[in-house]
Amino acid sequence: MSREATERKESESDTFLLSAIVDSSEDAIISKDLDGIITSWNKSAERLFGYTAEEATGKTVAELLIPDNRQNEEPDILARLRRGERVEHFETVRRRKDGLLLEISLTISPVKDADGRIVGASKIARDISERKRAERAIQSLNAQLTADLAAMTRIQQISIRMMQAGDFPQLLEEILGVACEITQADMGSIQLAENGVPKIAAQRGFGLPFLESFGTIPSAEGPWGMAMQQSERIIVEDVASSPVFAGTPALAEMLGSGALALQSTPLITRGGSALGVLSTYYKVRHRPADRDLRLLDILARLTADLIERKRAEALLARSRETFFELVERAPFGIYVVDANFRIMQMNAGSQNQAFRNVRPIVGHDFGEAMHILWPSEIAEEIITVFRHTLETGEPYFSPRFTKPRKDVPAVESYEWELHRMVLPDGEYGVICYYFDSTELRNAEAALKSANQDLEQFAFSASHDLQEPLRTIKIYSELLAKRHGDALDSEGKKFMDYLCSGATRMETLIRDLLAYSQLSRFEKTGDCADAKKAIEGALSNLATTISETGAKVNLGPLPFVAMGATHLQQLFQNLISNAIKYRSLDRAPVVCITAKRQSGHWVFSITDNGIGIDPEYQETIFGLFKRLHTTDEYAGTGIGLALCRRIVERYGGRIWVESEPGQGSSFRFTLPV
Repeated sequence: MSREATERKESESDTFLLSAIVDSSEDAIISKDLDGIITSWNKSAERLFGYTAEEATGKTVAELLIPDNRQNEEPDILARLRRGERVEHFETVRRRKDGLLLEISLTISPVKDADGRIVGASKIARDISERKRAERAIQSLNAQLTADLAAMTRIQQISIRMMQAGDFPQLLEEILGVACEITQADMGSIQLAENGVPKIAAQRGFGLPFLESFGTIPSAEGPWGMAMQQSERIIVEDVASSPVFAGTPALAEMLGSGALALQSTPLITRGGSALGVLSTYYKVRHRPADRDLRLLDILARLTADLIERKRAEALLARSRETFFELVERAPFGIYVVDANFRIMQMNAGSQNQAFRNVRPIVGHDFGEAMHILWPSEIAEEIITVFRHTLETGEPYFSPRFTKPRKDVPAVESYEWELHRMVLPDGEYGVICYYFDSTELRNAEAALKSANQDLEQFAFSASHDLQEPLRTIKIYSELLAKRHGDALDSEGKKFMDYLCSGATRMETLIRDLLAYSQLSRFEKTGDCADAKKAIEGALSNLATTISETGAKVNLGPLPFVAMGATHLQQLFQNLISNAIKYRSLDRAPVVCITAKRQSGHWVFSITDNGIGIDPEYQETIFGLFKRLHTTDEYAGTGIGLALCRRIVERYGGRIWVESEPGQGSSFRFTLPV
């Protein structure tokens, strides 16, 4: 084979190899001359643009691929190629056969002949549509994140403003500005509920005519009332066609203000109450994006918290005003000492009590004021208990201070009550209530003396009455015994009345004497065995128990701080009553129990008797109070009054639980 044949064969082999490489490339590879006419077109170009090589070859790039709005690109590219320049990664748009526009990246290199002259160009086209879409998505996401960050920053800023003391209407205006800003709204309003009707509290972008007419729109007409009533957001994408506004005066007002779309978000408290609505308005038909609505939800919750807090503060302020007015009008002295032991407040009653004739001392040191007013030992005692209450929080109820004050020579008596309180600045302080009890103590002493005289009179009268009564009883019995046969039936009846009346009067005087004596005894530290007290009472009632067939059951019983005689007297009266007021169809059963509860022993004496109507369950403990005649049940009406007096003298209380026909449970307490 000649040399020329060998070279030709190698050239054909190189050309075939190059063609194979071009056709197998993932990128579209196109050749064109300097007039832009396509001279070659690989398989990837066919896949990318939809034209076969036969359809593309001989056509210009401009007419085949370039959209009308980019026809100026090709002349510029050809000019650069003629100058021998290479076009690197030129991003543009080209049109497929089916008309679809593709985003592509072009790399175009000049092609030279054997003499080095530029005769055409080789173009590599790569589809970058997916990459561009991804880039745009990332850019959009970045823009969204930037916007969200800016919106959250604004919400955080306004939330900080909400925590600061400030003008409430101004805060609502700022909140509304943030709502319009983060949702790109043209207008906005905040309406707060007044007696269930939303009234404009803040607005943005509306003219005066709309604001004046808005107040005439019934709350049920429009999204505002609906949002409050339903406690959910109302969105109107097109005011003109929305059924929310159909046939209502609000439709004309909305359109007249330029609001073609809106949303109304209710302001809901954490407790679920609707306080009002936050609305934004748009001058085009529009539905807020989900992102906008989420941000509005955050802003609405913060706004509801602000409104609720402001209303609570206003209520607290009114309560404080009422409190201080009541304090000022109180007929006794009240003053407040702060954590630094300064006197913060004194009411008018202070000037009528311990602080009269003393210069105003509000703002002065409490200790100094006490030393001005009281002798040193009393002042130090007062200061000590104040400090104790301030430091520990334990209330203090004072003994009476009965020593003379410096400005009053006579002995006066005062009573004090101290409590720790929280001051407006959050610090602890002490509030003191006190009053001059001199007159009260004098009156108590006089009353006590009068009671002692009355008790002495009752005691003496009871003894003095017994002697003539005993004479009447004895001689009436002798008269009946010796001369009873001489009396006719009516005389005998009168004699029986006389004897029974004298006997009943003797019993009544004896019980009254026992009742009056209870006020004369002084409590001791003695303890009594409740079980032994009941056994003594049962021994005294043995005859009655035997005659009625009564049964008395005892549970575990404690020792109690009471005199044994009084405890036995108490149980004897209650057990006797339980047996006396028995049902005729069954034998009496009495159960006695005791249990410890809240620092007291609670005793229960339960029977199966006739019971007591609820309306009389308090009455029966009164002196001489009876629910039955002496013909039905014997007695003087003093027994239960005596029980109450015994129990109360030992610091307890007594009551009954009962239903007619179901028996009764008498209960009483005694301190442990």
